[in-house]
Amino acid sequence: MIEGLLQMSALTSPVPRTDQTIVQWTATTPLDNSSRWLRKAQKRIQELAALPENWDSYGSRPIQPAAIKGAGDLIALLSQLRSAQPEIFPVPGGGIQLELHNRQREIEIEILPDGNIEYLITDDDGQMREGHVPAGSTGEIYRLIYWFGQEHSKTVGF
Repeated sequence: MIEGLLQMSALTSPVPRTDQTIVQWTATTPLDNSSRWLRKAQKRIQELAALPENWDSYGSRPIQPAAIKGAGDLIALLSQLRSAQPEIFPVPGGGIQLELHNRQREIEIEILPDGNIEYLITDDDGQMREGHVPAGSTGEIYRLIYWFGQEHSKTVGF
């Protein structure tokens, strides 16, 4: 890696052995422009990419390449938008979940094994709403992040 640069967005490709996935980073950003949580989140995604078959002892598949790429793209976007630090978890079946919490609101974003996204939001009044975002579609993600950052705003329709 070139000194002073940080790997940003993950693209993975399976290797011939079924027990490993190689993570290949596809973009970089200067360290000065990256947040500490972004570097931590990227490391977490790399750790999840290395989970083996049956990582949860219930027969779960390893985290799938499309989910790894989607999570990498999403954390890069969250960092660019100066969002709060997400918590990142593996999901049985090969996906990754990111969670954002503040005093009033919560977002759970699940990147499915095929790269599509499902989300659950909880608003200021405790109301929950679910939605689906096709892989590669960022408009709805921008709306979610904008909504999350606004205090007591009902202007973004979900």
